Amino acid sequence: MTVKVQNIFSLWSEPATYTFSVSNVQGQAVELAAAFEIDAALSWETESTDAQFLIYRDDQKIGSTGQLVFTDRFVLGQHSYYVLNVLPGGYYTKSNVVTGTMKACTTVIDTLQDPSGWMELRLTANDPDEQIISYQRTASLRHFTGSVYPVLELAKYEDGSGTYDVAFPDLPSAQAFEALKGKVVIIKSRGGNVVIGALLQLQKRVGDFFIAYDFTVQRIAWEDFVDDQNG
Repeated sequence: MTVKVQNIFSLWSEPATYTFSVSNVQGQAVELAAAFEIDAALSWETESTDAQFLIYRDDQKIGSTGQLVFTDRFVLGQHSYYVLNVLPGGYYTKSNVVTGTMKACTTVIDTLQDPSGWMELRLTANDPDEQIISYQRTASLRHFTGSVYPVLELAKYEDGSGTYDVAFPDLPSAQAFEALKGKVVIIKSRGGNVVIGALLQLQKRVGDFFIAYDFTVQRIAWEDFVDDQNG
């Protein structure tokens, strides 16, 4: 490792090189298994008495638990998972890696908090069924002397949403769907899109044989709505 320091006058020192080694002492083995459908249902076995586990999807930490199960509800498509058993002294044991594919055969929706199970949105008043996924990035264009075209300045802020339609043949099903308005939801569609956000816009149409809705889910920073513990 090479280290440099900078003083208050923004002057850098000469680089200094240091060499050190880090070794991990693993504990009891962790055997990971998974069932992949709409969600990834992970479970593992271990004789470890240290019940602290970190869950990783595609090498990114997505949660932690003190249990031996974890469900990932937030993605579709092919993904890889492993679990780290955190041990005293900063050591850890890594499980085997499992890979699988999650898919939705029909569009489904559920609340982010206190989920009650996926509600299938099978029917539509439109033929063919249409879903609109939107994306917008905050940016500005600035002109400078000497340049014919403007310079693009991209901000870190993004907006996005998913717009859908659904129809129900009976009142109880329609009322169950309407109970979701104003809530933070997860919606997974047949095309492989996942939108997590607030159901803030809904338009209702009542016909002789169905009750139909056009609705929009606005993407939000949803992580604060989820307890890191799972299972």
